Amino acid sequence: TKRGLIFAGSPGTGKTLLGKILADTLDVSFIWVSPRHIQEPSSFEAILSLARFTAPVVLFLEDLDLFAEDRELAGGQGLGELMNQLDGAVDNEDILTIATTNRLDVIEQALRNRPGRFDRVVEFGDMDETCRRLLLEKLLNRADISTIDLEHLVQSTRGYTGAQLEELVNTLYLVALEHED
Repeated sequence: TKRGLIFAGSPGTGKTLLGKILADTLDVSFIWVSPRHIQEPSSFEAILSLARFTAPVVLFLEDLDLFAEDRELAGGQGLGELMNQLDGAVDNEDILTIATTNRLDVIEQALRNRPGRFDRVVEFGDMDETCRRLLLEKLLNRADISTIDLEHLVQSTRGYTGAQLEELVNTLYLVALEHED
């Protein structure tokens, strides 16, 4: 089958992290494409040719909004070539395309949530209290922290992304090192 997913959400919510986990755990080829790999419209043809050759494959397009912006805004030849390669005359059997974006609203509508190109949009939102607690417990596993202090951190980090929680804990470890006797 050919399928496509867009992982959408604010920076730091885990879209790229999930891509890394999939690359490490799936037993298929994995092609990671960042905007620097897109030099010209023909780049998409080369990338999809490689994907067809290595199928079954996950094709992971990082920061889709940087090269698939809506035609009304800026999308050009590269956008047209991407759409043709994803759902054109050439068969894309056994290719799962996953794209990430921080700005779903600027992605070309003919790409978003369109069968044959991107079938689903998966929203990555804020972590709920349970997720924040679990992540903080994991990140603070080397620390001697009371239940009350952990609860305070959980409550005061509402709206934090995983990346922000990780930075907070790293800062806490640095402050603890500075005040170590």
